[in-house]
Amino acid sequence: MQRKSSLRRLVPVGALLLLASLSASGQPRQSAALTQRRINELAAALLRVHRLLIDAPGIRRSDEKLSDYLNRLVMPLPGEKPALYRQRMEGYVSALRSATQETEGARRMPTLRNDDAENRKRWTHITRNLAYLPGRLAHVRSAWKAMEGGRPGTLGAEWCETLLLLRDTQNALRDARP
Repeated sequence: MQRKSSLRRLVPVGALLLLASLSASGQPRQSAALTQRRINELAAALLRVHRLLIDAPGIRRSDEKLSDYLNRLVMPLPGEKPALYRQRMEGYVSALRSATQETEGARRMPTLRNDDAENRKRWTHITRNLAYLPGRLAHVRSAWKAMEGGRPGTLGAEWCETLLLLRDTQNALRDARP
């Protein structure tokens, strides 16, 4: 019964994977004028990855630490066929790749309309975090390839570090002003 429940929870994951692949054009976004809408788009790109890994599977236990959950999530779920497992893992990596591409233009300090010290400090933090995303993507890909090749890997830990970076950046974007 537990196996069927886990597999039923993966159906929404497949839908989100499809949505994530359709939402990104595959091309880096051009640096757009900084507006509140653009800030919201940056936050939404990061939130899609968070939702795909945390909310969509629906298998996180209420008392489970993030690191424990991610270590469990990166392993095949009970009853999960190898092809579905591979598709799920590649979908997670694809979502991170899309977020990395969508936020590319925000890795440099934008021209701020609100140039007070607090907002400038916040944007310095945001741009620094976003500059780490391509490296985080490379680490996640490398850990996935290691697991795929049958070598013990650190995929859960890499995802944990990546999600903490995304969450920190989302929180900073929440208070950022154009």
